[in-house]
Amino acid sequence: MSGPEHLFPAFLEMGLGVDLVGEDATKAARRAAREAIGRTSLPGVRELVPGRDRANMRVDVQIAVPGAAGVDPEAVAAEFPYGKVTITAVEGGLRMPNGTDGPPGEDHLICAVAVVAVGWLSAPACRPAPTDFQRRSLRSSNWPHRARSATTEPDPQGRGPASRAMSNWARPVQS
Repeated sequence: MSGPEHLFPAFLEMGLGVDLVGEDATKAARRAAREAIGRTSLPGVRELVPGRDRANMRVDVQIAVPGAAGVDPEAVAAEFPYGKVTITAVEGGLRMPNGTDGPPGEDHLICAVAVVAVGWLSAPACRPAPTDFQRRSLRSSNWPHRARSATTEPDPQGRGPASRAMSNWARPVQS
């Protein structure tokens, strides 16, 4: 089985992370990312990803947290077991007193919110071959541009017959 060549996002998951003491934006961001993916199971995703390789997955993480400039993107990306991970931290989340009499920098809690988008983009080496159904659809199609590709008529766009035949296989078949 093979899935679509390009699908982003295919899945969205949200998470909340809190640092109760210390106001560590990276700690809150890591916890938010971990919570977002911690209860998600995608057992069949390998069959859908180009090349059947989870390394081809695209994982974009947006995190809203107070003190976003202090987030270490590599530390947050380490929470994800596979995929090409991109971390974007923006100002947001929540900062409020934590109820302790701690010194400055330890007297507030911070909350981070993460949205994790998972999908994939096609890679030329991973493009699946046309299925038997697609091949049969091409042979039985009566679209004018396909009929023209079997003749010596020049193509209005200046392409040769071989390039027309290759570029048309993925177009939907009209009934």
